[in-house]
Amino acid sequence: IFEFGMAWNQRQVITNSAREGARVLALPQVHADSANTVVSNYLASANLDPSLATITVDEEDGNVGGFATVGVTYPYQFRFLGPIVALLDGPDGSMSGSINLTTTAVMRNE
Repeated sequence: IFEFGMAWNQRQVITNSAREGARVLALPQVHADSANTVVSNYLASANLDPSLATITVDEEDGNVGGFATVGVTYPYQFRFLGPIVALLDGPDGSMSGSINLTTTAVMRNE
């Protein structure tokens, strides 16, 4: 239960970071670099390494009423279940004990 609680907490952090990035991207005269910076700063403030995140930014056409989309993918390494999975893993080594947490936030451009 503890392990899944930690994964859920990390997913909430990446969801909030994507939402904050989309909020900034939806503002007038803001570009993708600003959204990337906001997402990276949010992850860093939650003690997650921004260099591990895959951030995708799509501001569609940038026109008012268009969509600003920010996606974040971040790897989660199971701390307790990971070593157990590694012990039970077969000879092909396909079970790594980690998953990718992915989220996307969409907002209308102002």
